[in-house]
Amino acid sequence: MPRAQRIALLACGIALAAVTIMMGATFTYLAESATRAAGSWVFWLFFGLAFAAPLWVPALVPPRFVMASRMVRWVSAILVLVPLRYIAAVLLHQYRLFGSGNFAPAVFGGALLLFVGCALAVVVLVMPEFRRKAAPAA
Repeated sequence: MPRAQRIALLACGIALAAVTIMMGATFTYLAESATRAAGSWVFWLFFGLAFAAPLWVPALVPPRFVMASRMVRWVSAILVLVPLRYIAAVLLHQYRLFGSGNFAPAVFGGALLLFVGCALAVVVLVMPEFRRKAAPAA
């Protein structure tokens, strides 16, 4: 996988993990007392990293391990559909609220950026397979 694709996957993974961590920790601090929510950021850190793992793990697999890289890319492309589904639900919910007082442009814009990033990540993850099948046999 080219370096630019690896950087793009890492950037999308960092963005998804950061949003997950910040939103989760914010919700916990708002819903719980300060003493009960004190260590929740550790939970949200691990959850955010795990939730975004399908985006950053394939970028870290060395290219010399061809078969492992190929398997990780396919599994990650399938697993990216999980965050993509949740982000799409947020987008749809915010779209339905458009025009009302509850519409939040920041939430809609952030979800739209994450949706586009995850969709492009799926394309980046499976693109080498389609190139390989389209290339003429020499």
